[in-house]
Amino acid sequence: MTIMISPHFSKEEFTCHDGTYEPISKKLLIILEQARHMAHDKPIHINSGYRSPKYNATLKGAAKHSYHMKGMAADISIEGMTVDEIADIFERLLIGTGGIGRYYEGHGNFVHVDVREVRSRWIMGKRPAKDGKPTADKPAEPKAYLFGNEVECIIKDDISYISSRDIARILKLGVEWNGNTKTVKLERGN
Repeated sequence: MTIMISPHFSKEEFTCHDGTYEPISKKLLIILEQARHMAHDKPIHINSGYRSPKYNATLKGAAKHSYHMKGMAADISIEGMTVDEIADIFERLLIGTGGIGRYYEGHGNFVHVDVREVRSRWIMGKRPAKDGKPTADKPAEPKAYLFGNEVECIIKDDISYISSRDIARILKLGVEWNGNTKTVKLERGN
């Protein structure tokens, strides 16, 4: 028996490949329903929904603190649409928030979407050019935004780190680095 957890998505679609299941974020389901509507009601294929910590640990390259393990992420594809076309829909839905990963050929040809509170974007693989040929040999650098300003960002274990220098620049703060204690002090200017 199929158990529907939203108008177009079933529990089975989000069940981990090892057979386990945890409730899926309502926010994620709402975003996926909205995306389906924006894709002219084309079905969204869930490649990976919930992942148990045990199953997640078996996946090469999976984040240790993956949002899949919290029921807050899905790897998806939509027949007849490119990775960029799918990701662009989610860019319009997740303005200033959420995670969107574009995985091109060689990395599965899918889009990762999650409903984390902060904005995170990344690219894996070679983005195809308009003629279908790859345009880059390495992934693009991740981007982060602070109060609408693009800032330097490093993503490690699914956590985005923003440089103190950029935070200070945007908030107009002074920066003091102590090499002995390896600490950064941000201070308001006079």
